[in-house]
Amino acid sequence: MIDAIVKIIPMITVAGGAAASSPNLKAQIAKLMESTKVVATQQEVSDIAKMVHMDTFDSTHPRPEEFSSYLRRNMRTTNGIQRDTSLDQWGVSYRLTYDRTKRELVVTSAGPDKRYDTADDIKGIYPYSSIGI
Repeated sequence: MIDAIVKIIPMITVAGGAAASSPNLKAQIAKLMESTKVVATQQEVSDIAKMVHMDTFDSTHPRPEEFSSYLRRNMRTTNGIQRDTSLDQWGVSYRLTYDRTKRELVVTSAGPDKRYDTADDIKGIYPYSSIGI
């Protein structure tokens, strides 16, 4: 039995390698990876917005022009992953705005197209209090 399995493993490996090199499978994998980035970024902008919201209570919230340095100081990566935490999954800086009309803070990722103010932007929105923002 084990001899048969040992003989089959190289054939399975070759067949798997051939399938993995097909353009259709590569496209499906790329699409899956992009979807994973979107989900990860959705979670991250939500977490960042919550962090900024919490900092509004003691007036340590960042100004939009210093948002990148705020994120580098205050965000931690998990599992020993080294990356610039001020950048989204596509390498674009996160953006912070305070919408005074709606009394919301908005953390935005430019999304997969790497351009702000387009349909694929990813946003985390949180209310803020009246502490001078």
